[in-house]
Amino acid sequence: MEERFRASMLLAAAGDAIGYRDDIWEFNPSGADIHAQLKEMGGQSKIDVSKKGWMVSDDTVLHLATAEGMNSAVLACVLNALFSSALYEEPPASSDDELMRRIMRHYLIGGADMNARAPGVTTMRSFKTVSDANDWRAIPFHDRHMGCGAAMRAMCIGLRYPDPKDIDKLIMICVESSRISHHHPTAYLGSVACALFTSYALLGYPVVSWGKRMLDEIPRVEEYVRAAGRDVDSNLKHFYIFVDTLTKGLKARNVLDGVGPAVFPERYGVQERDDYYNTLKHGPGMAGACGDDAVVIAYDALLGSGSSWSELVDRGVLHGGDNDSTGTMAGAWFGALYGLKGVHRTHYEGIEYYDRLVKAADKLFALSGL
Repeated sequence: MEERFRASMLLAAAGDAIGYRDDIWEFNPSGADIHAQLKEMGGQSKIDVSKKGWMVSDDTVLHLATAEGMNSAVLACVLNALFSSALYEEPPASSDDELMRRIMRHYLIGGADMNARAPGVTTMRSFKTVSDANDWRAIPFHDRHMGCGAAMRAMCIGLRYPDPKDIDKLIMICVESSRISHHHPTAYLGSVACALFTSYALLGYPVVSWGKRMLDEIPRVEEYVRAAGRDVDSNLKHFYIFVDTLTKGLKARNVLDGVGPAVFPERYGVQERDDYYNTLKHGPGMAGACGDDAVVIAYDALLGSGSSWSELVDRGVLHGGDNDSTGTMAGAWFGALYGLKGVHRTHYEGIEYYDRLVKAADKLFALSGL
């Protein structure tokens, strides 16, 4: 189990680094072009994330920020850079407000580590607005805050709170950590899905059941939003977007009932996947750029890959669109399910922030109760 926690954090970063490829592959609209470039390199086995050209993007920086914020590691990003020692820590947060302030502080630290990492516009604009961690509720509802920039940093919340009895805590953190930058249900329902799918992996729930389980939890998220009292009417009016996209994806794979088996087209290569992923997006944007289609794409890849890491990379990372974000999600779920078995060592060994990722995973494991 401890290895699966480490694998979840490390392979989330691996999916990010491979999809990003120093801003060469992220948002390339053609999966075929990406696969052609990979072939020229010699295939997946030639990817070595310890080498120049494979830095992590904003996705991993902010996923780590969420993890370290929940772990109560105060200013870990700064202190670990200054001292070769264990993480500096505070006592457990005494309230939800204190916990969110800690997470917000780490987001602001992470926001300063964005050189050449292509951070999302909405995220950075929000971080500039919320310059004080005490003001983490500052961002109001916005009908365009649908991006996946919140969901891609939420998988570790499922590592921290995998126990079903803690689902209300998981939902609160997912919703509020999302609304720090993306105050829209499409964004924070994506966060809830990313965290829950990670917990489902740890708990051994069949992958075909995850989407149905998520849909079943929508009323619980609605209940939380009502109780929190922030822009309630505007939020609830837009829940349907995430629900509709996830439902569409589950129907396409014959897993709306949570039983399956998952069904894919007889021909489902690189171009066919790009074509399908593009049917999920909103308007002229890139596939996987929002909190709903990113989750569906990553889940689709996991459903079709089984325990093959290479297949997951082909389907969930090396496609046209926001592939570092879908790769971060799919990588985290894969690691929580299967650990590091069958994964090219060069896809995670020596990855940027390796030590921090392992330390965060170990602390999350210790706190999880598993």
